[in-house]
Amino acid sequence: MAGITQPAATQTIALMIREGLLVSESSLEDSRQKVIEMTRHGRDLLSRLQTCWEAVTTAANSLDADLPFPLSQLLGLAIEALAKKPFEARIRAARQTRRIPKKEEMSKPQRRRSASRQLNNGGSNHE
Repeated sequence: MAGITQPAATQTIALMIREGLLVSESSLEDSRQKVIEMTRHGRDLLSRLQTCWEAVTTAANSLDADLPFPLSQLLGLAIEALAKKPFEARIRAARQTRRIPKKEEMSKPQRRRSASRQLNNGGSNHE
């Protein structure tokens, strides 16, 4: 399988059975095995999803054509960079650099001023 663990696949199949997309029957040859089949509802949904996915792919390709650097390539690079240094670690480093106090470190008036600045800046904590 494509990087999918057996427990994840089992859980996904169980959910799809509960949603009426798949049915499970015992194998006639080996009672330890299950035969999984797609229901009519599952096949209908798959057909609609394939149509949607084709439209999404076409739209993404159109966006890539309008950009100087393909978004799909940029996202791949972003995922690699985040694997090396997660966003949470980047926020911690930025906090240490700018020494933005945590809420619990602020006095009540400081928290009010900070909240007011955030509202005035559209929710951003940047001044």
